[in-house]
Amino acid sequence: STQTYTGAVTLTGTTTLATTSAQVTFSDTVNSEGSETNNLTVTASETEFNGVVGGTRTLGVMDINGTLDLNAAISAATSIDVSSTSNIGANITTTGNQTYTGAVTLSGGDRTLTGSTVNFVSTLAGGTNALTVTGNLDLDDAATGLTTLDVSGTSNLGANVTTSSTQTYTGAVTLSGGDRTLTGSTVNFVSTLAGGTNALIITGNLDLDGAATGRSEEHTSELQSPCN
Repeated sequence: STQTYTGAVTLTGTTTLATTSAQVTFSDTVNSEGSETNNLTVTASETEFNGVVGGTRTLGVMDINGTLDLNAAISAATSIDVSSTSNIGANITTTGNQTYTGAVTLSGGDRTLTGSTVNFVSTLAGGTNALTVTGNLDLDDAATGLTTLDVSGTSNLGANVTTSSTQTYTGAVTLSGGDRTLTGSTVNFVSTLAGGTNALIITGNLDLDGAATGRSEEHTSELQSPCN
């Protein structure tokens, strides 16, 4: 049956919540107790957060088995892993990894995801919002509908990226899994670009600040507009 927590929630230890094909809703804040860093596992058809998570005391590992509907920030957690789709309507900050196994949609405005590595296993739909990844990016499926994409760490691009404006990759970039197309007004590689013997098509302007390597006779990079 449905579980709804209307008031503020304090985790006094490792916490597991489970329902059978129903929703778990947190209407207010969620924090660990005292100086603790407590894990939260939720198994439900959908988990909805409407209050800030970790605002006064950080959570530990967050495992969401089902769909995530995030309407307020996760301001401090060790990591988050979502097994199904995610609606990200607020910023997320973790000290460790963020793994989104199902399709991800950004909603309600520009979003910042801060973690050691942010992994999109399935598609990323930007909803005409900007995405900033403060950390490393591991992209395994197409990213579309973004206005801008800005990555502070390294990027493993295992799929195509489409933005209406700029793409900025500050750390080293690796192309993986096949030929890649990056579509944007300007695509800026601040550090090195390793092609992994894959072809790269830039639909837009290219600003290349570090060495580009990894081309082969069979896979050559095609630049379809002016380069800096």
